[in-house]
Amino acid sequence: MNCLRWSKKTQGPDYDTIVNHAGVTSVNDVLTFRQAVAVVRHGERLDSTPAWSSYPERTLWPMDPPLTEQGHFGSREVGHHLEHDLPEGSDPFEVIISSPYLRCAESACQIARVLKIPVVFDRDVGEIFGDAFRDAQSNPHRSSKELAEILVRDFPDVKYAVDADGVQMVGSQPRFPETLRQARRRFQFKAQTIIGAAATQLKSVVIVTHADALSAVACLMKMSWDLVDIPFSACFIAARSVEVMRKSSHRSLKEKTVYGERAPSWGVTLDAHVQCEVDNRLVQKRRRDLRTLLVDTELAKRLYRHDFENDISDAHVRHVLNGTIEALFPNQHHVHSVISESQFEDCSVARKHWKHLRTNLWKVSESTSSSAGDPKTHQGTVADSHLESSDGLRSL
Repeated sequence: MNCLRWSKKTQGPDYDTIVNHAGVTSVNDVLTFRQAVAVVRHGERLDSTPAWSSYPERTLWPMDPPLTEQGHFGSREVGHHLEHDLPEGSDPFEVIISSPYLRCAESACQIARVLKIPVVFDRDVGEIFGDAFRDAQSNPHRSSKELAEILVRDFPDVKYAVDADGVQMVGSQPRFPETLRQARRRFQFKAQTIIGAAATQLKSVVIVTHADALSAVACLMKMSWDLVDIPFSACFIAARSVEVMRKSSHRSLKEKTVYGERAPSWGVTLDAHVQCEVDNRLVQKRRRDLRTLLVDTELAKRLYRHDFENDISDAHVRHVLNGTIEALFPNQHHVHSVISESQFEDCSVARKHWKHLRTNLWKVSESTSSSAGDPKTHQGTVADSHLESSDGLRSL
């Protein structure tokens, strides 16, 4: 049975939207949404191959390698898998939440190309910030602007959010040094906020992240599982039926947890290449871990501001004039688009950037209109070195 409480106010879509949604069914007095969630490991990373030694940026970004050609291919294949193997009755995927590390960003963009959905970058699903980062604490991955320049060049057909700094990156960098246990709890907690908020907004969601994150989330959905090998481009697809509203009262229902016996049961399908062992002795420990997770006030304070309670309520895209993007990224000459503001309305950092960006959009639009008449708006889009330590899986 779902562990639910009455919400103080209606959140997400209204009654008419919910009752007419293709992914919603009526069971007695409850409207139930069939949600799909996919968690994907990035594709093959360049530093796992001999080609890394000749990569010109390897010393500048030792912890942020790009994908290999095989990595790009594998990520596209994941996109086709998610497109064609959606669990029966589940709503199609509508948004991708991705780690900002380049290997994940490129993987997410390859998947987004296939599914034609936007990408949101979130530091909270980023790499374990362990001892391997001791010499790269200040620059673990590319900045918003640096990542934007790469994506503008290589993925001009993928939708993503931009702000005054470059691509929108929500979430925060973990505190150094982060242990495997701390990182797994971060992954599990963040996945819960993403999944729960997506369900509130009637969304199915893809999370593109790292091997330990995939394992951490899967093992709370199926507590007897032990994922012992997670290759590049591995994934799992999970589906559940979650109660979202009472028909009689039109009152929203809100979950306390997406894991465990009090949450809707997950059907989980693992990638054929993932090696999984079943050990029922793990269940009690995982239940204790879940109880600890649910009362972790420190994580709630640190990650809540960047959750997706309202962030993914709308997947519509606002088209932006070419001149606006040129103002943000002067070395690029593409036309792009950004996710609408309602996707980020609950993030105070994003609100600040959106205020700045709206001002710039207005100024550029006014300038362009006065000099060239009404401009035509075009649709355009942009959107682990191995950790050989006991802190995580051998190859992240």
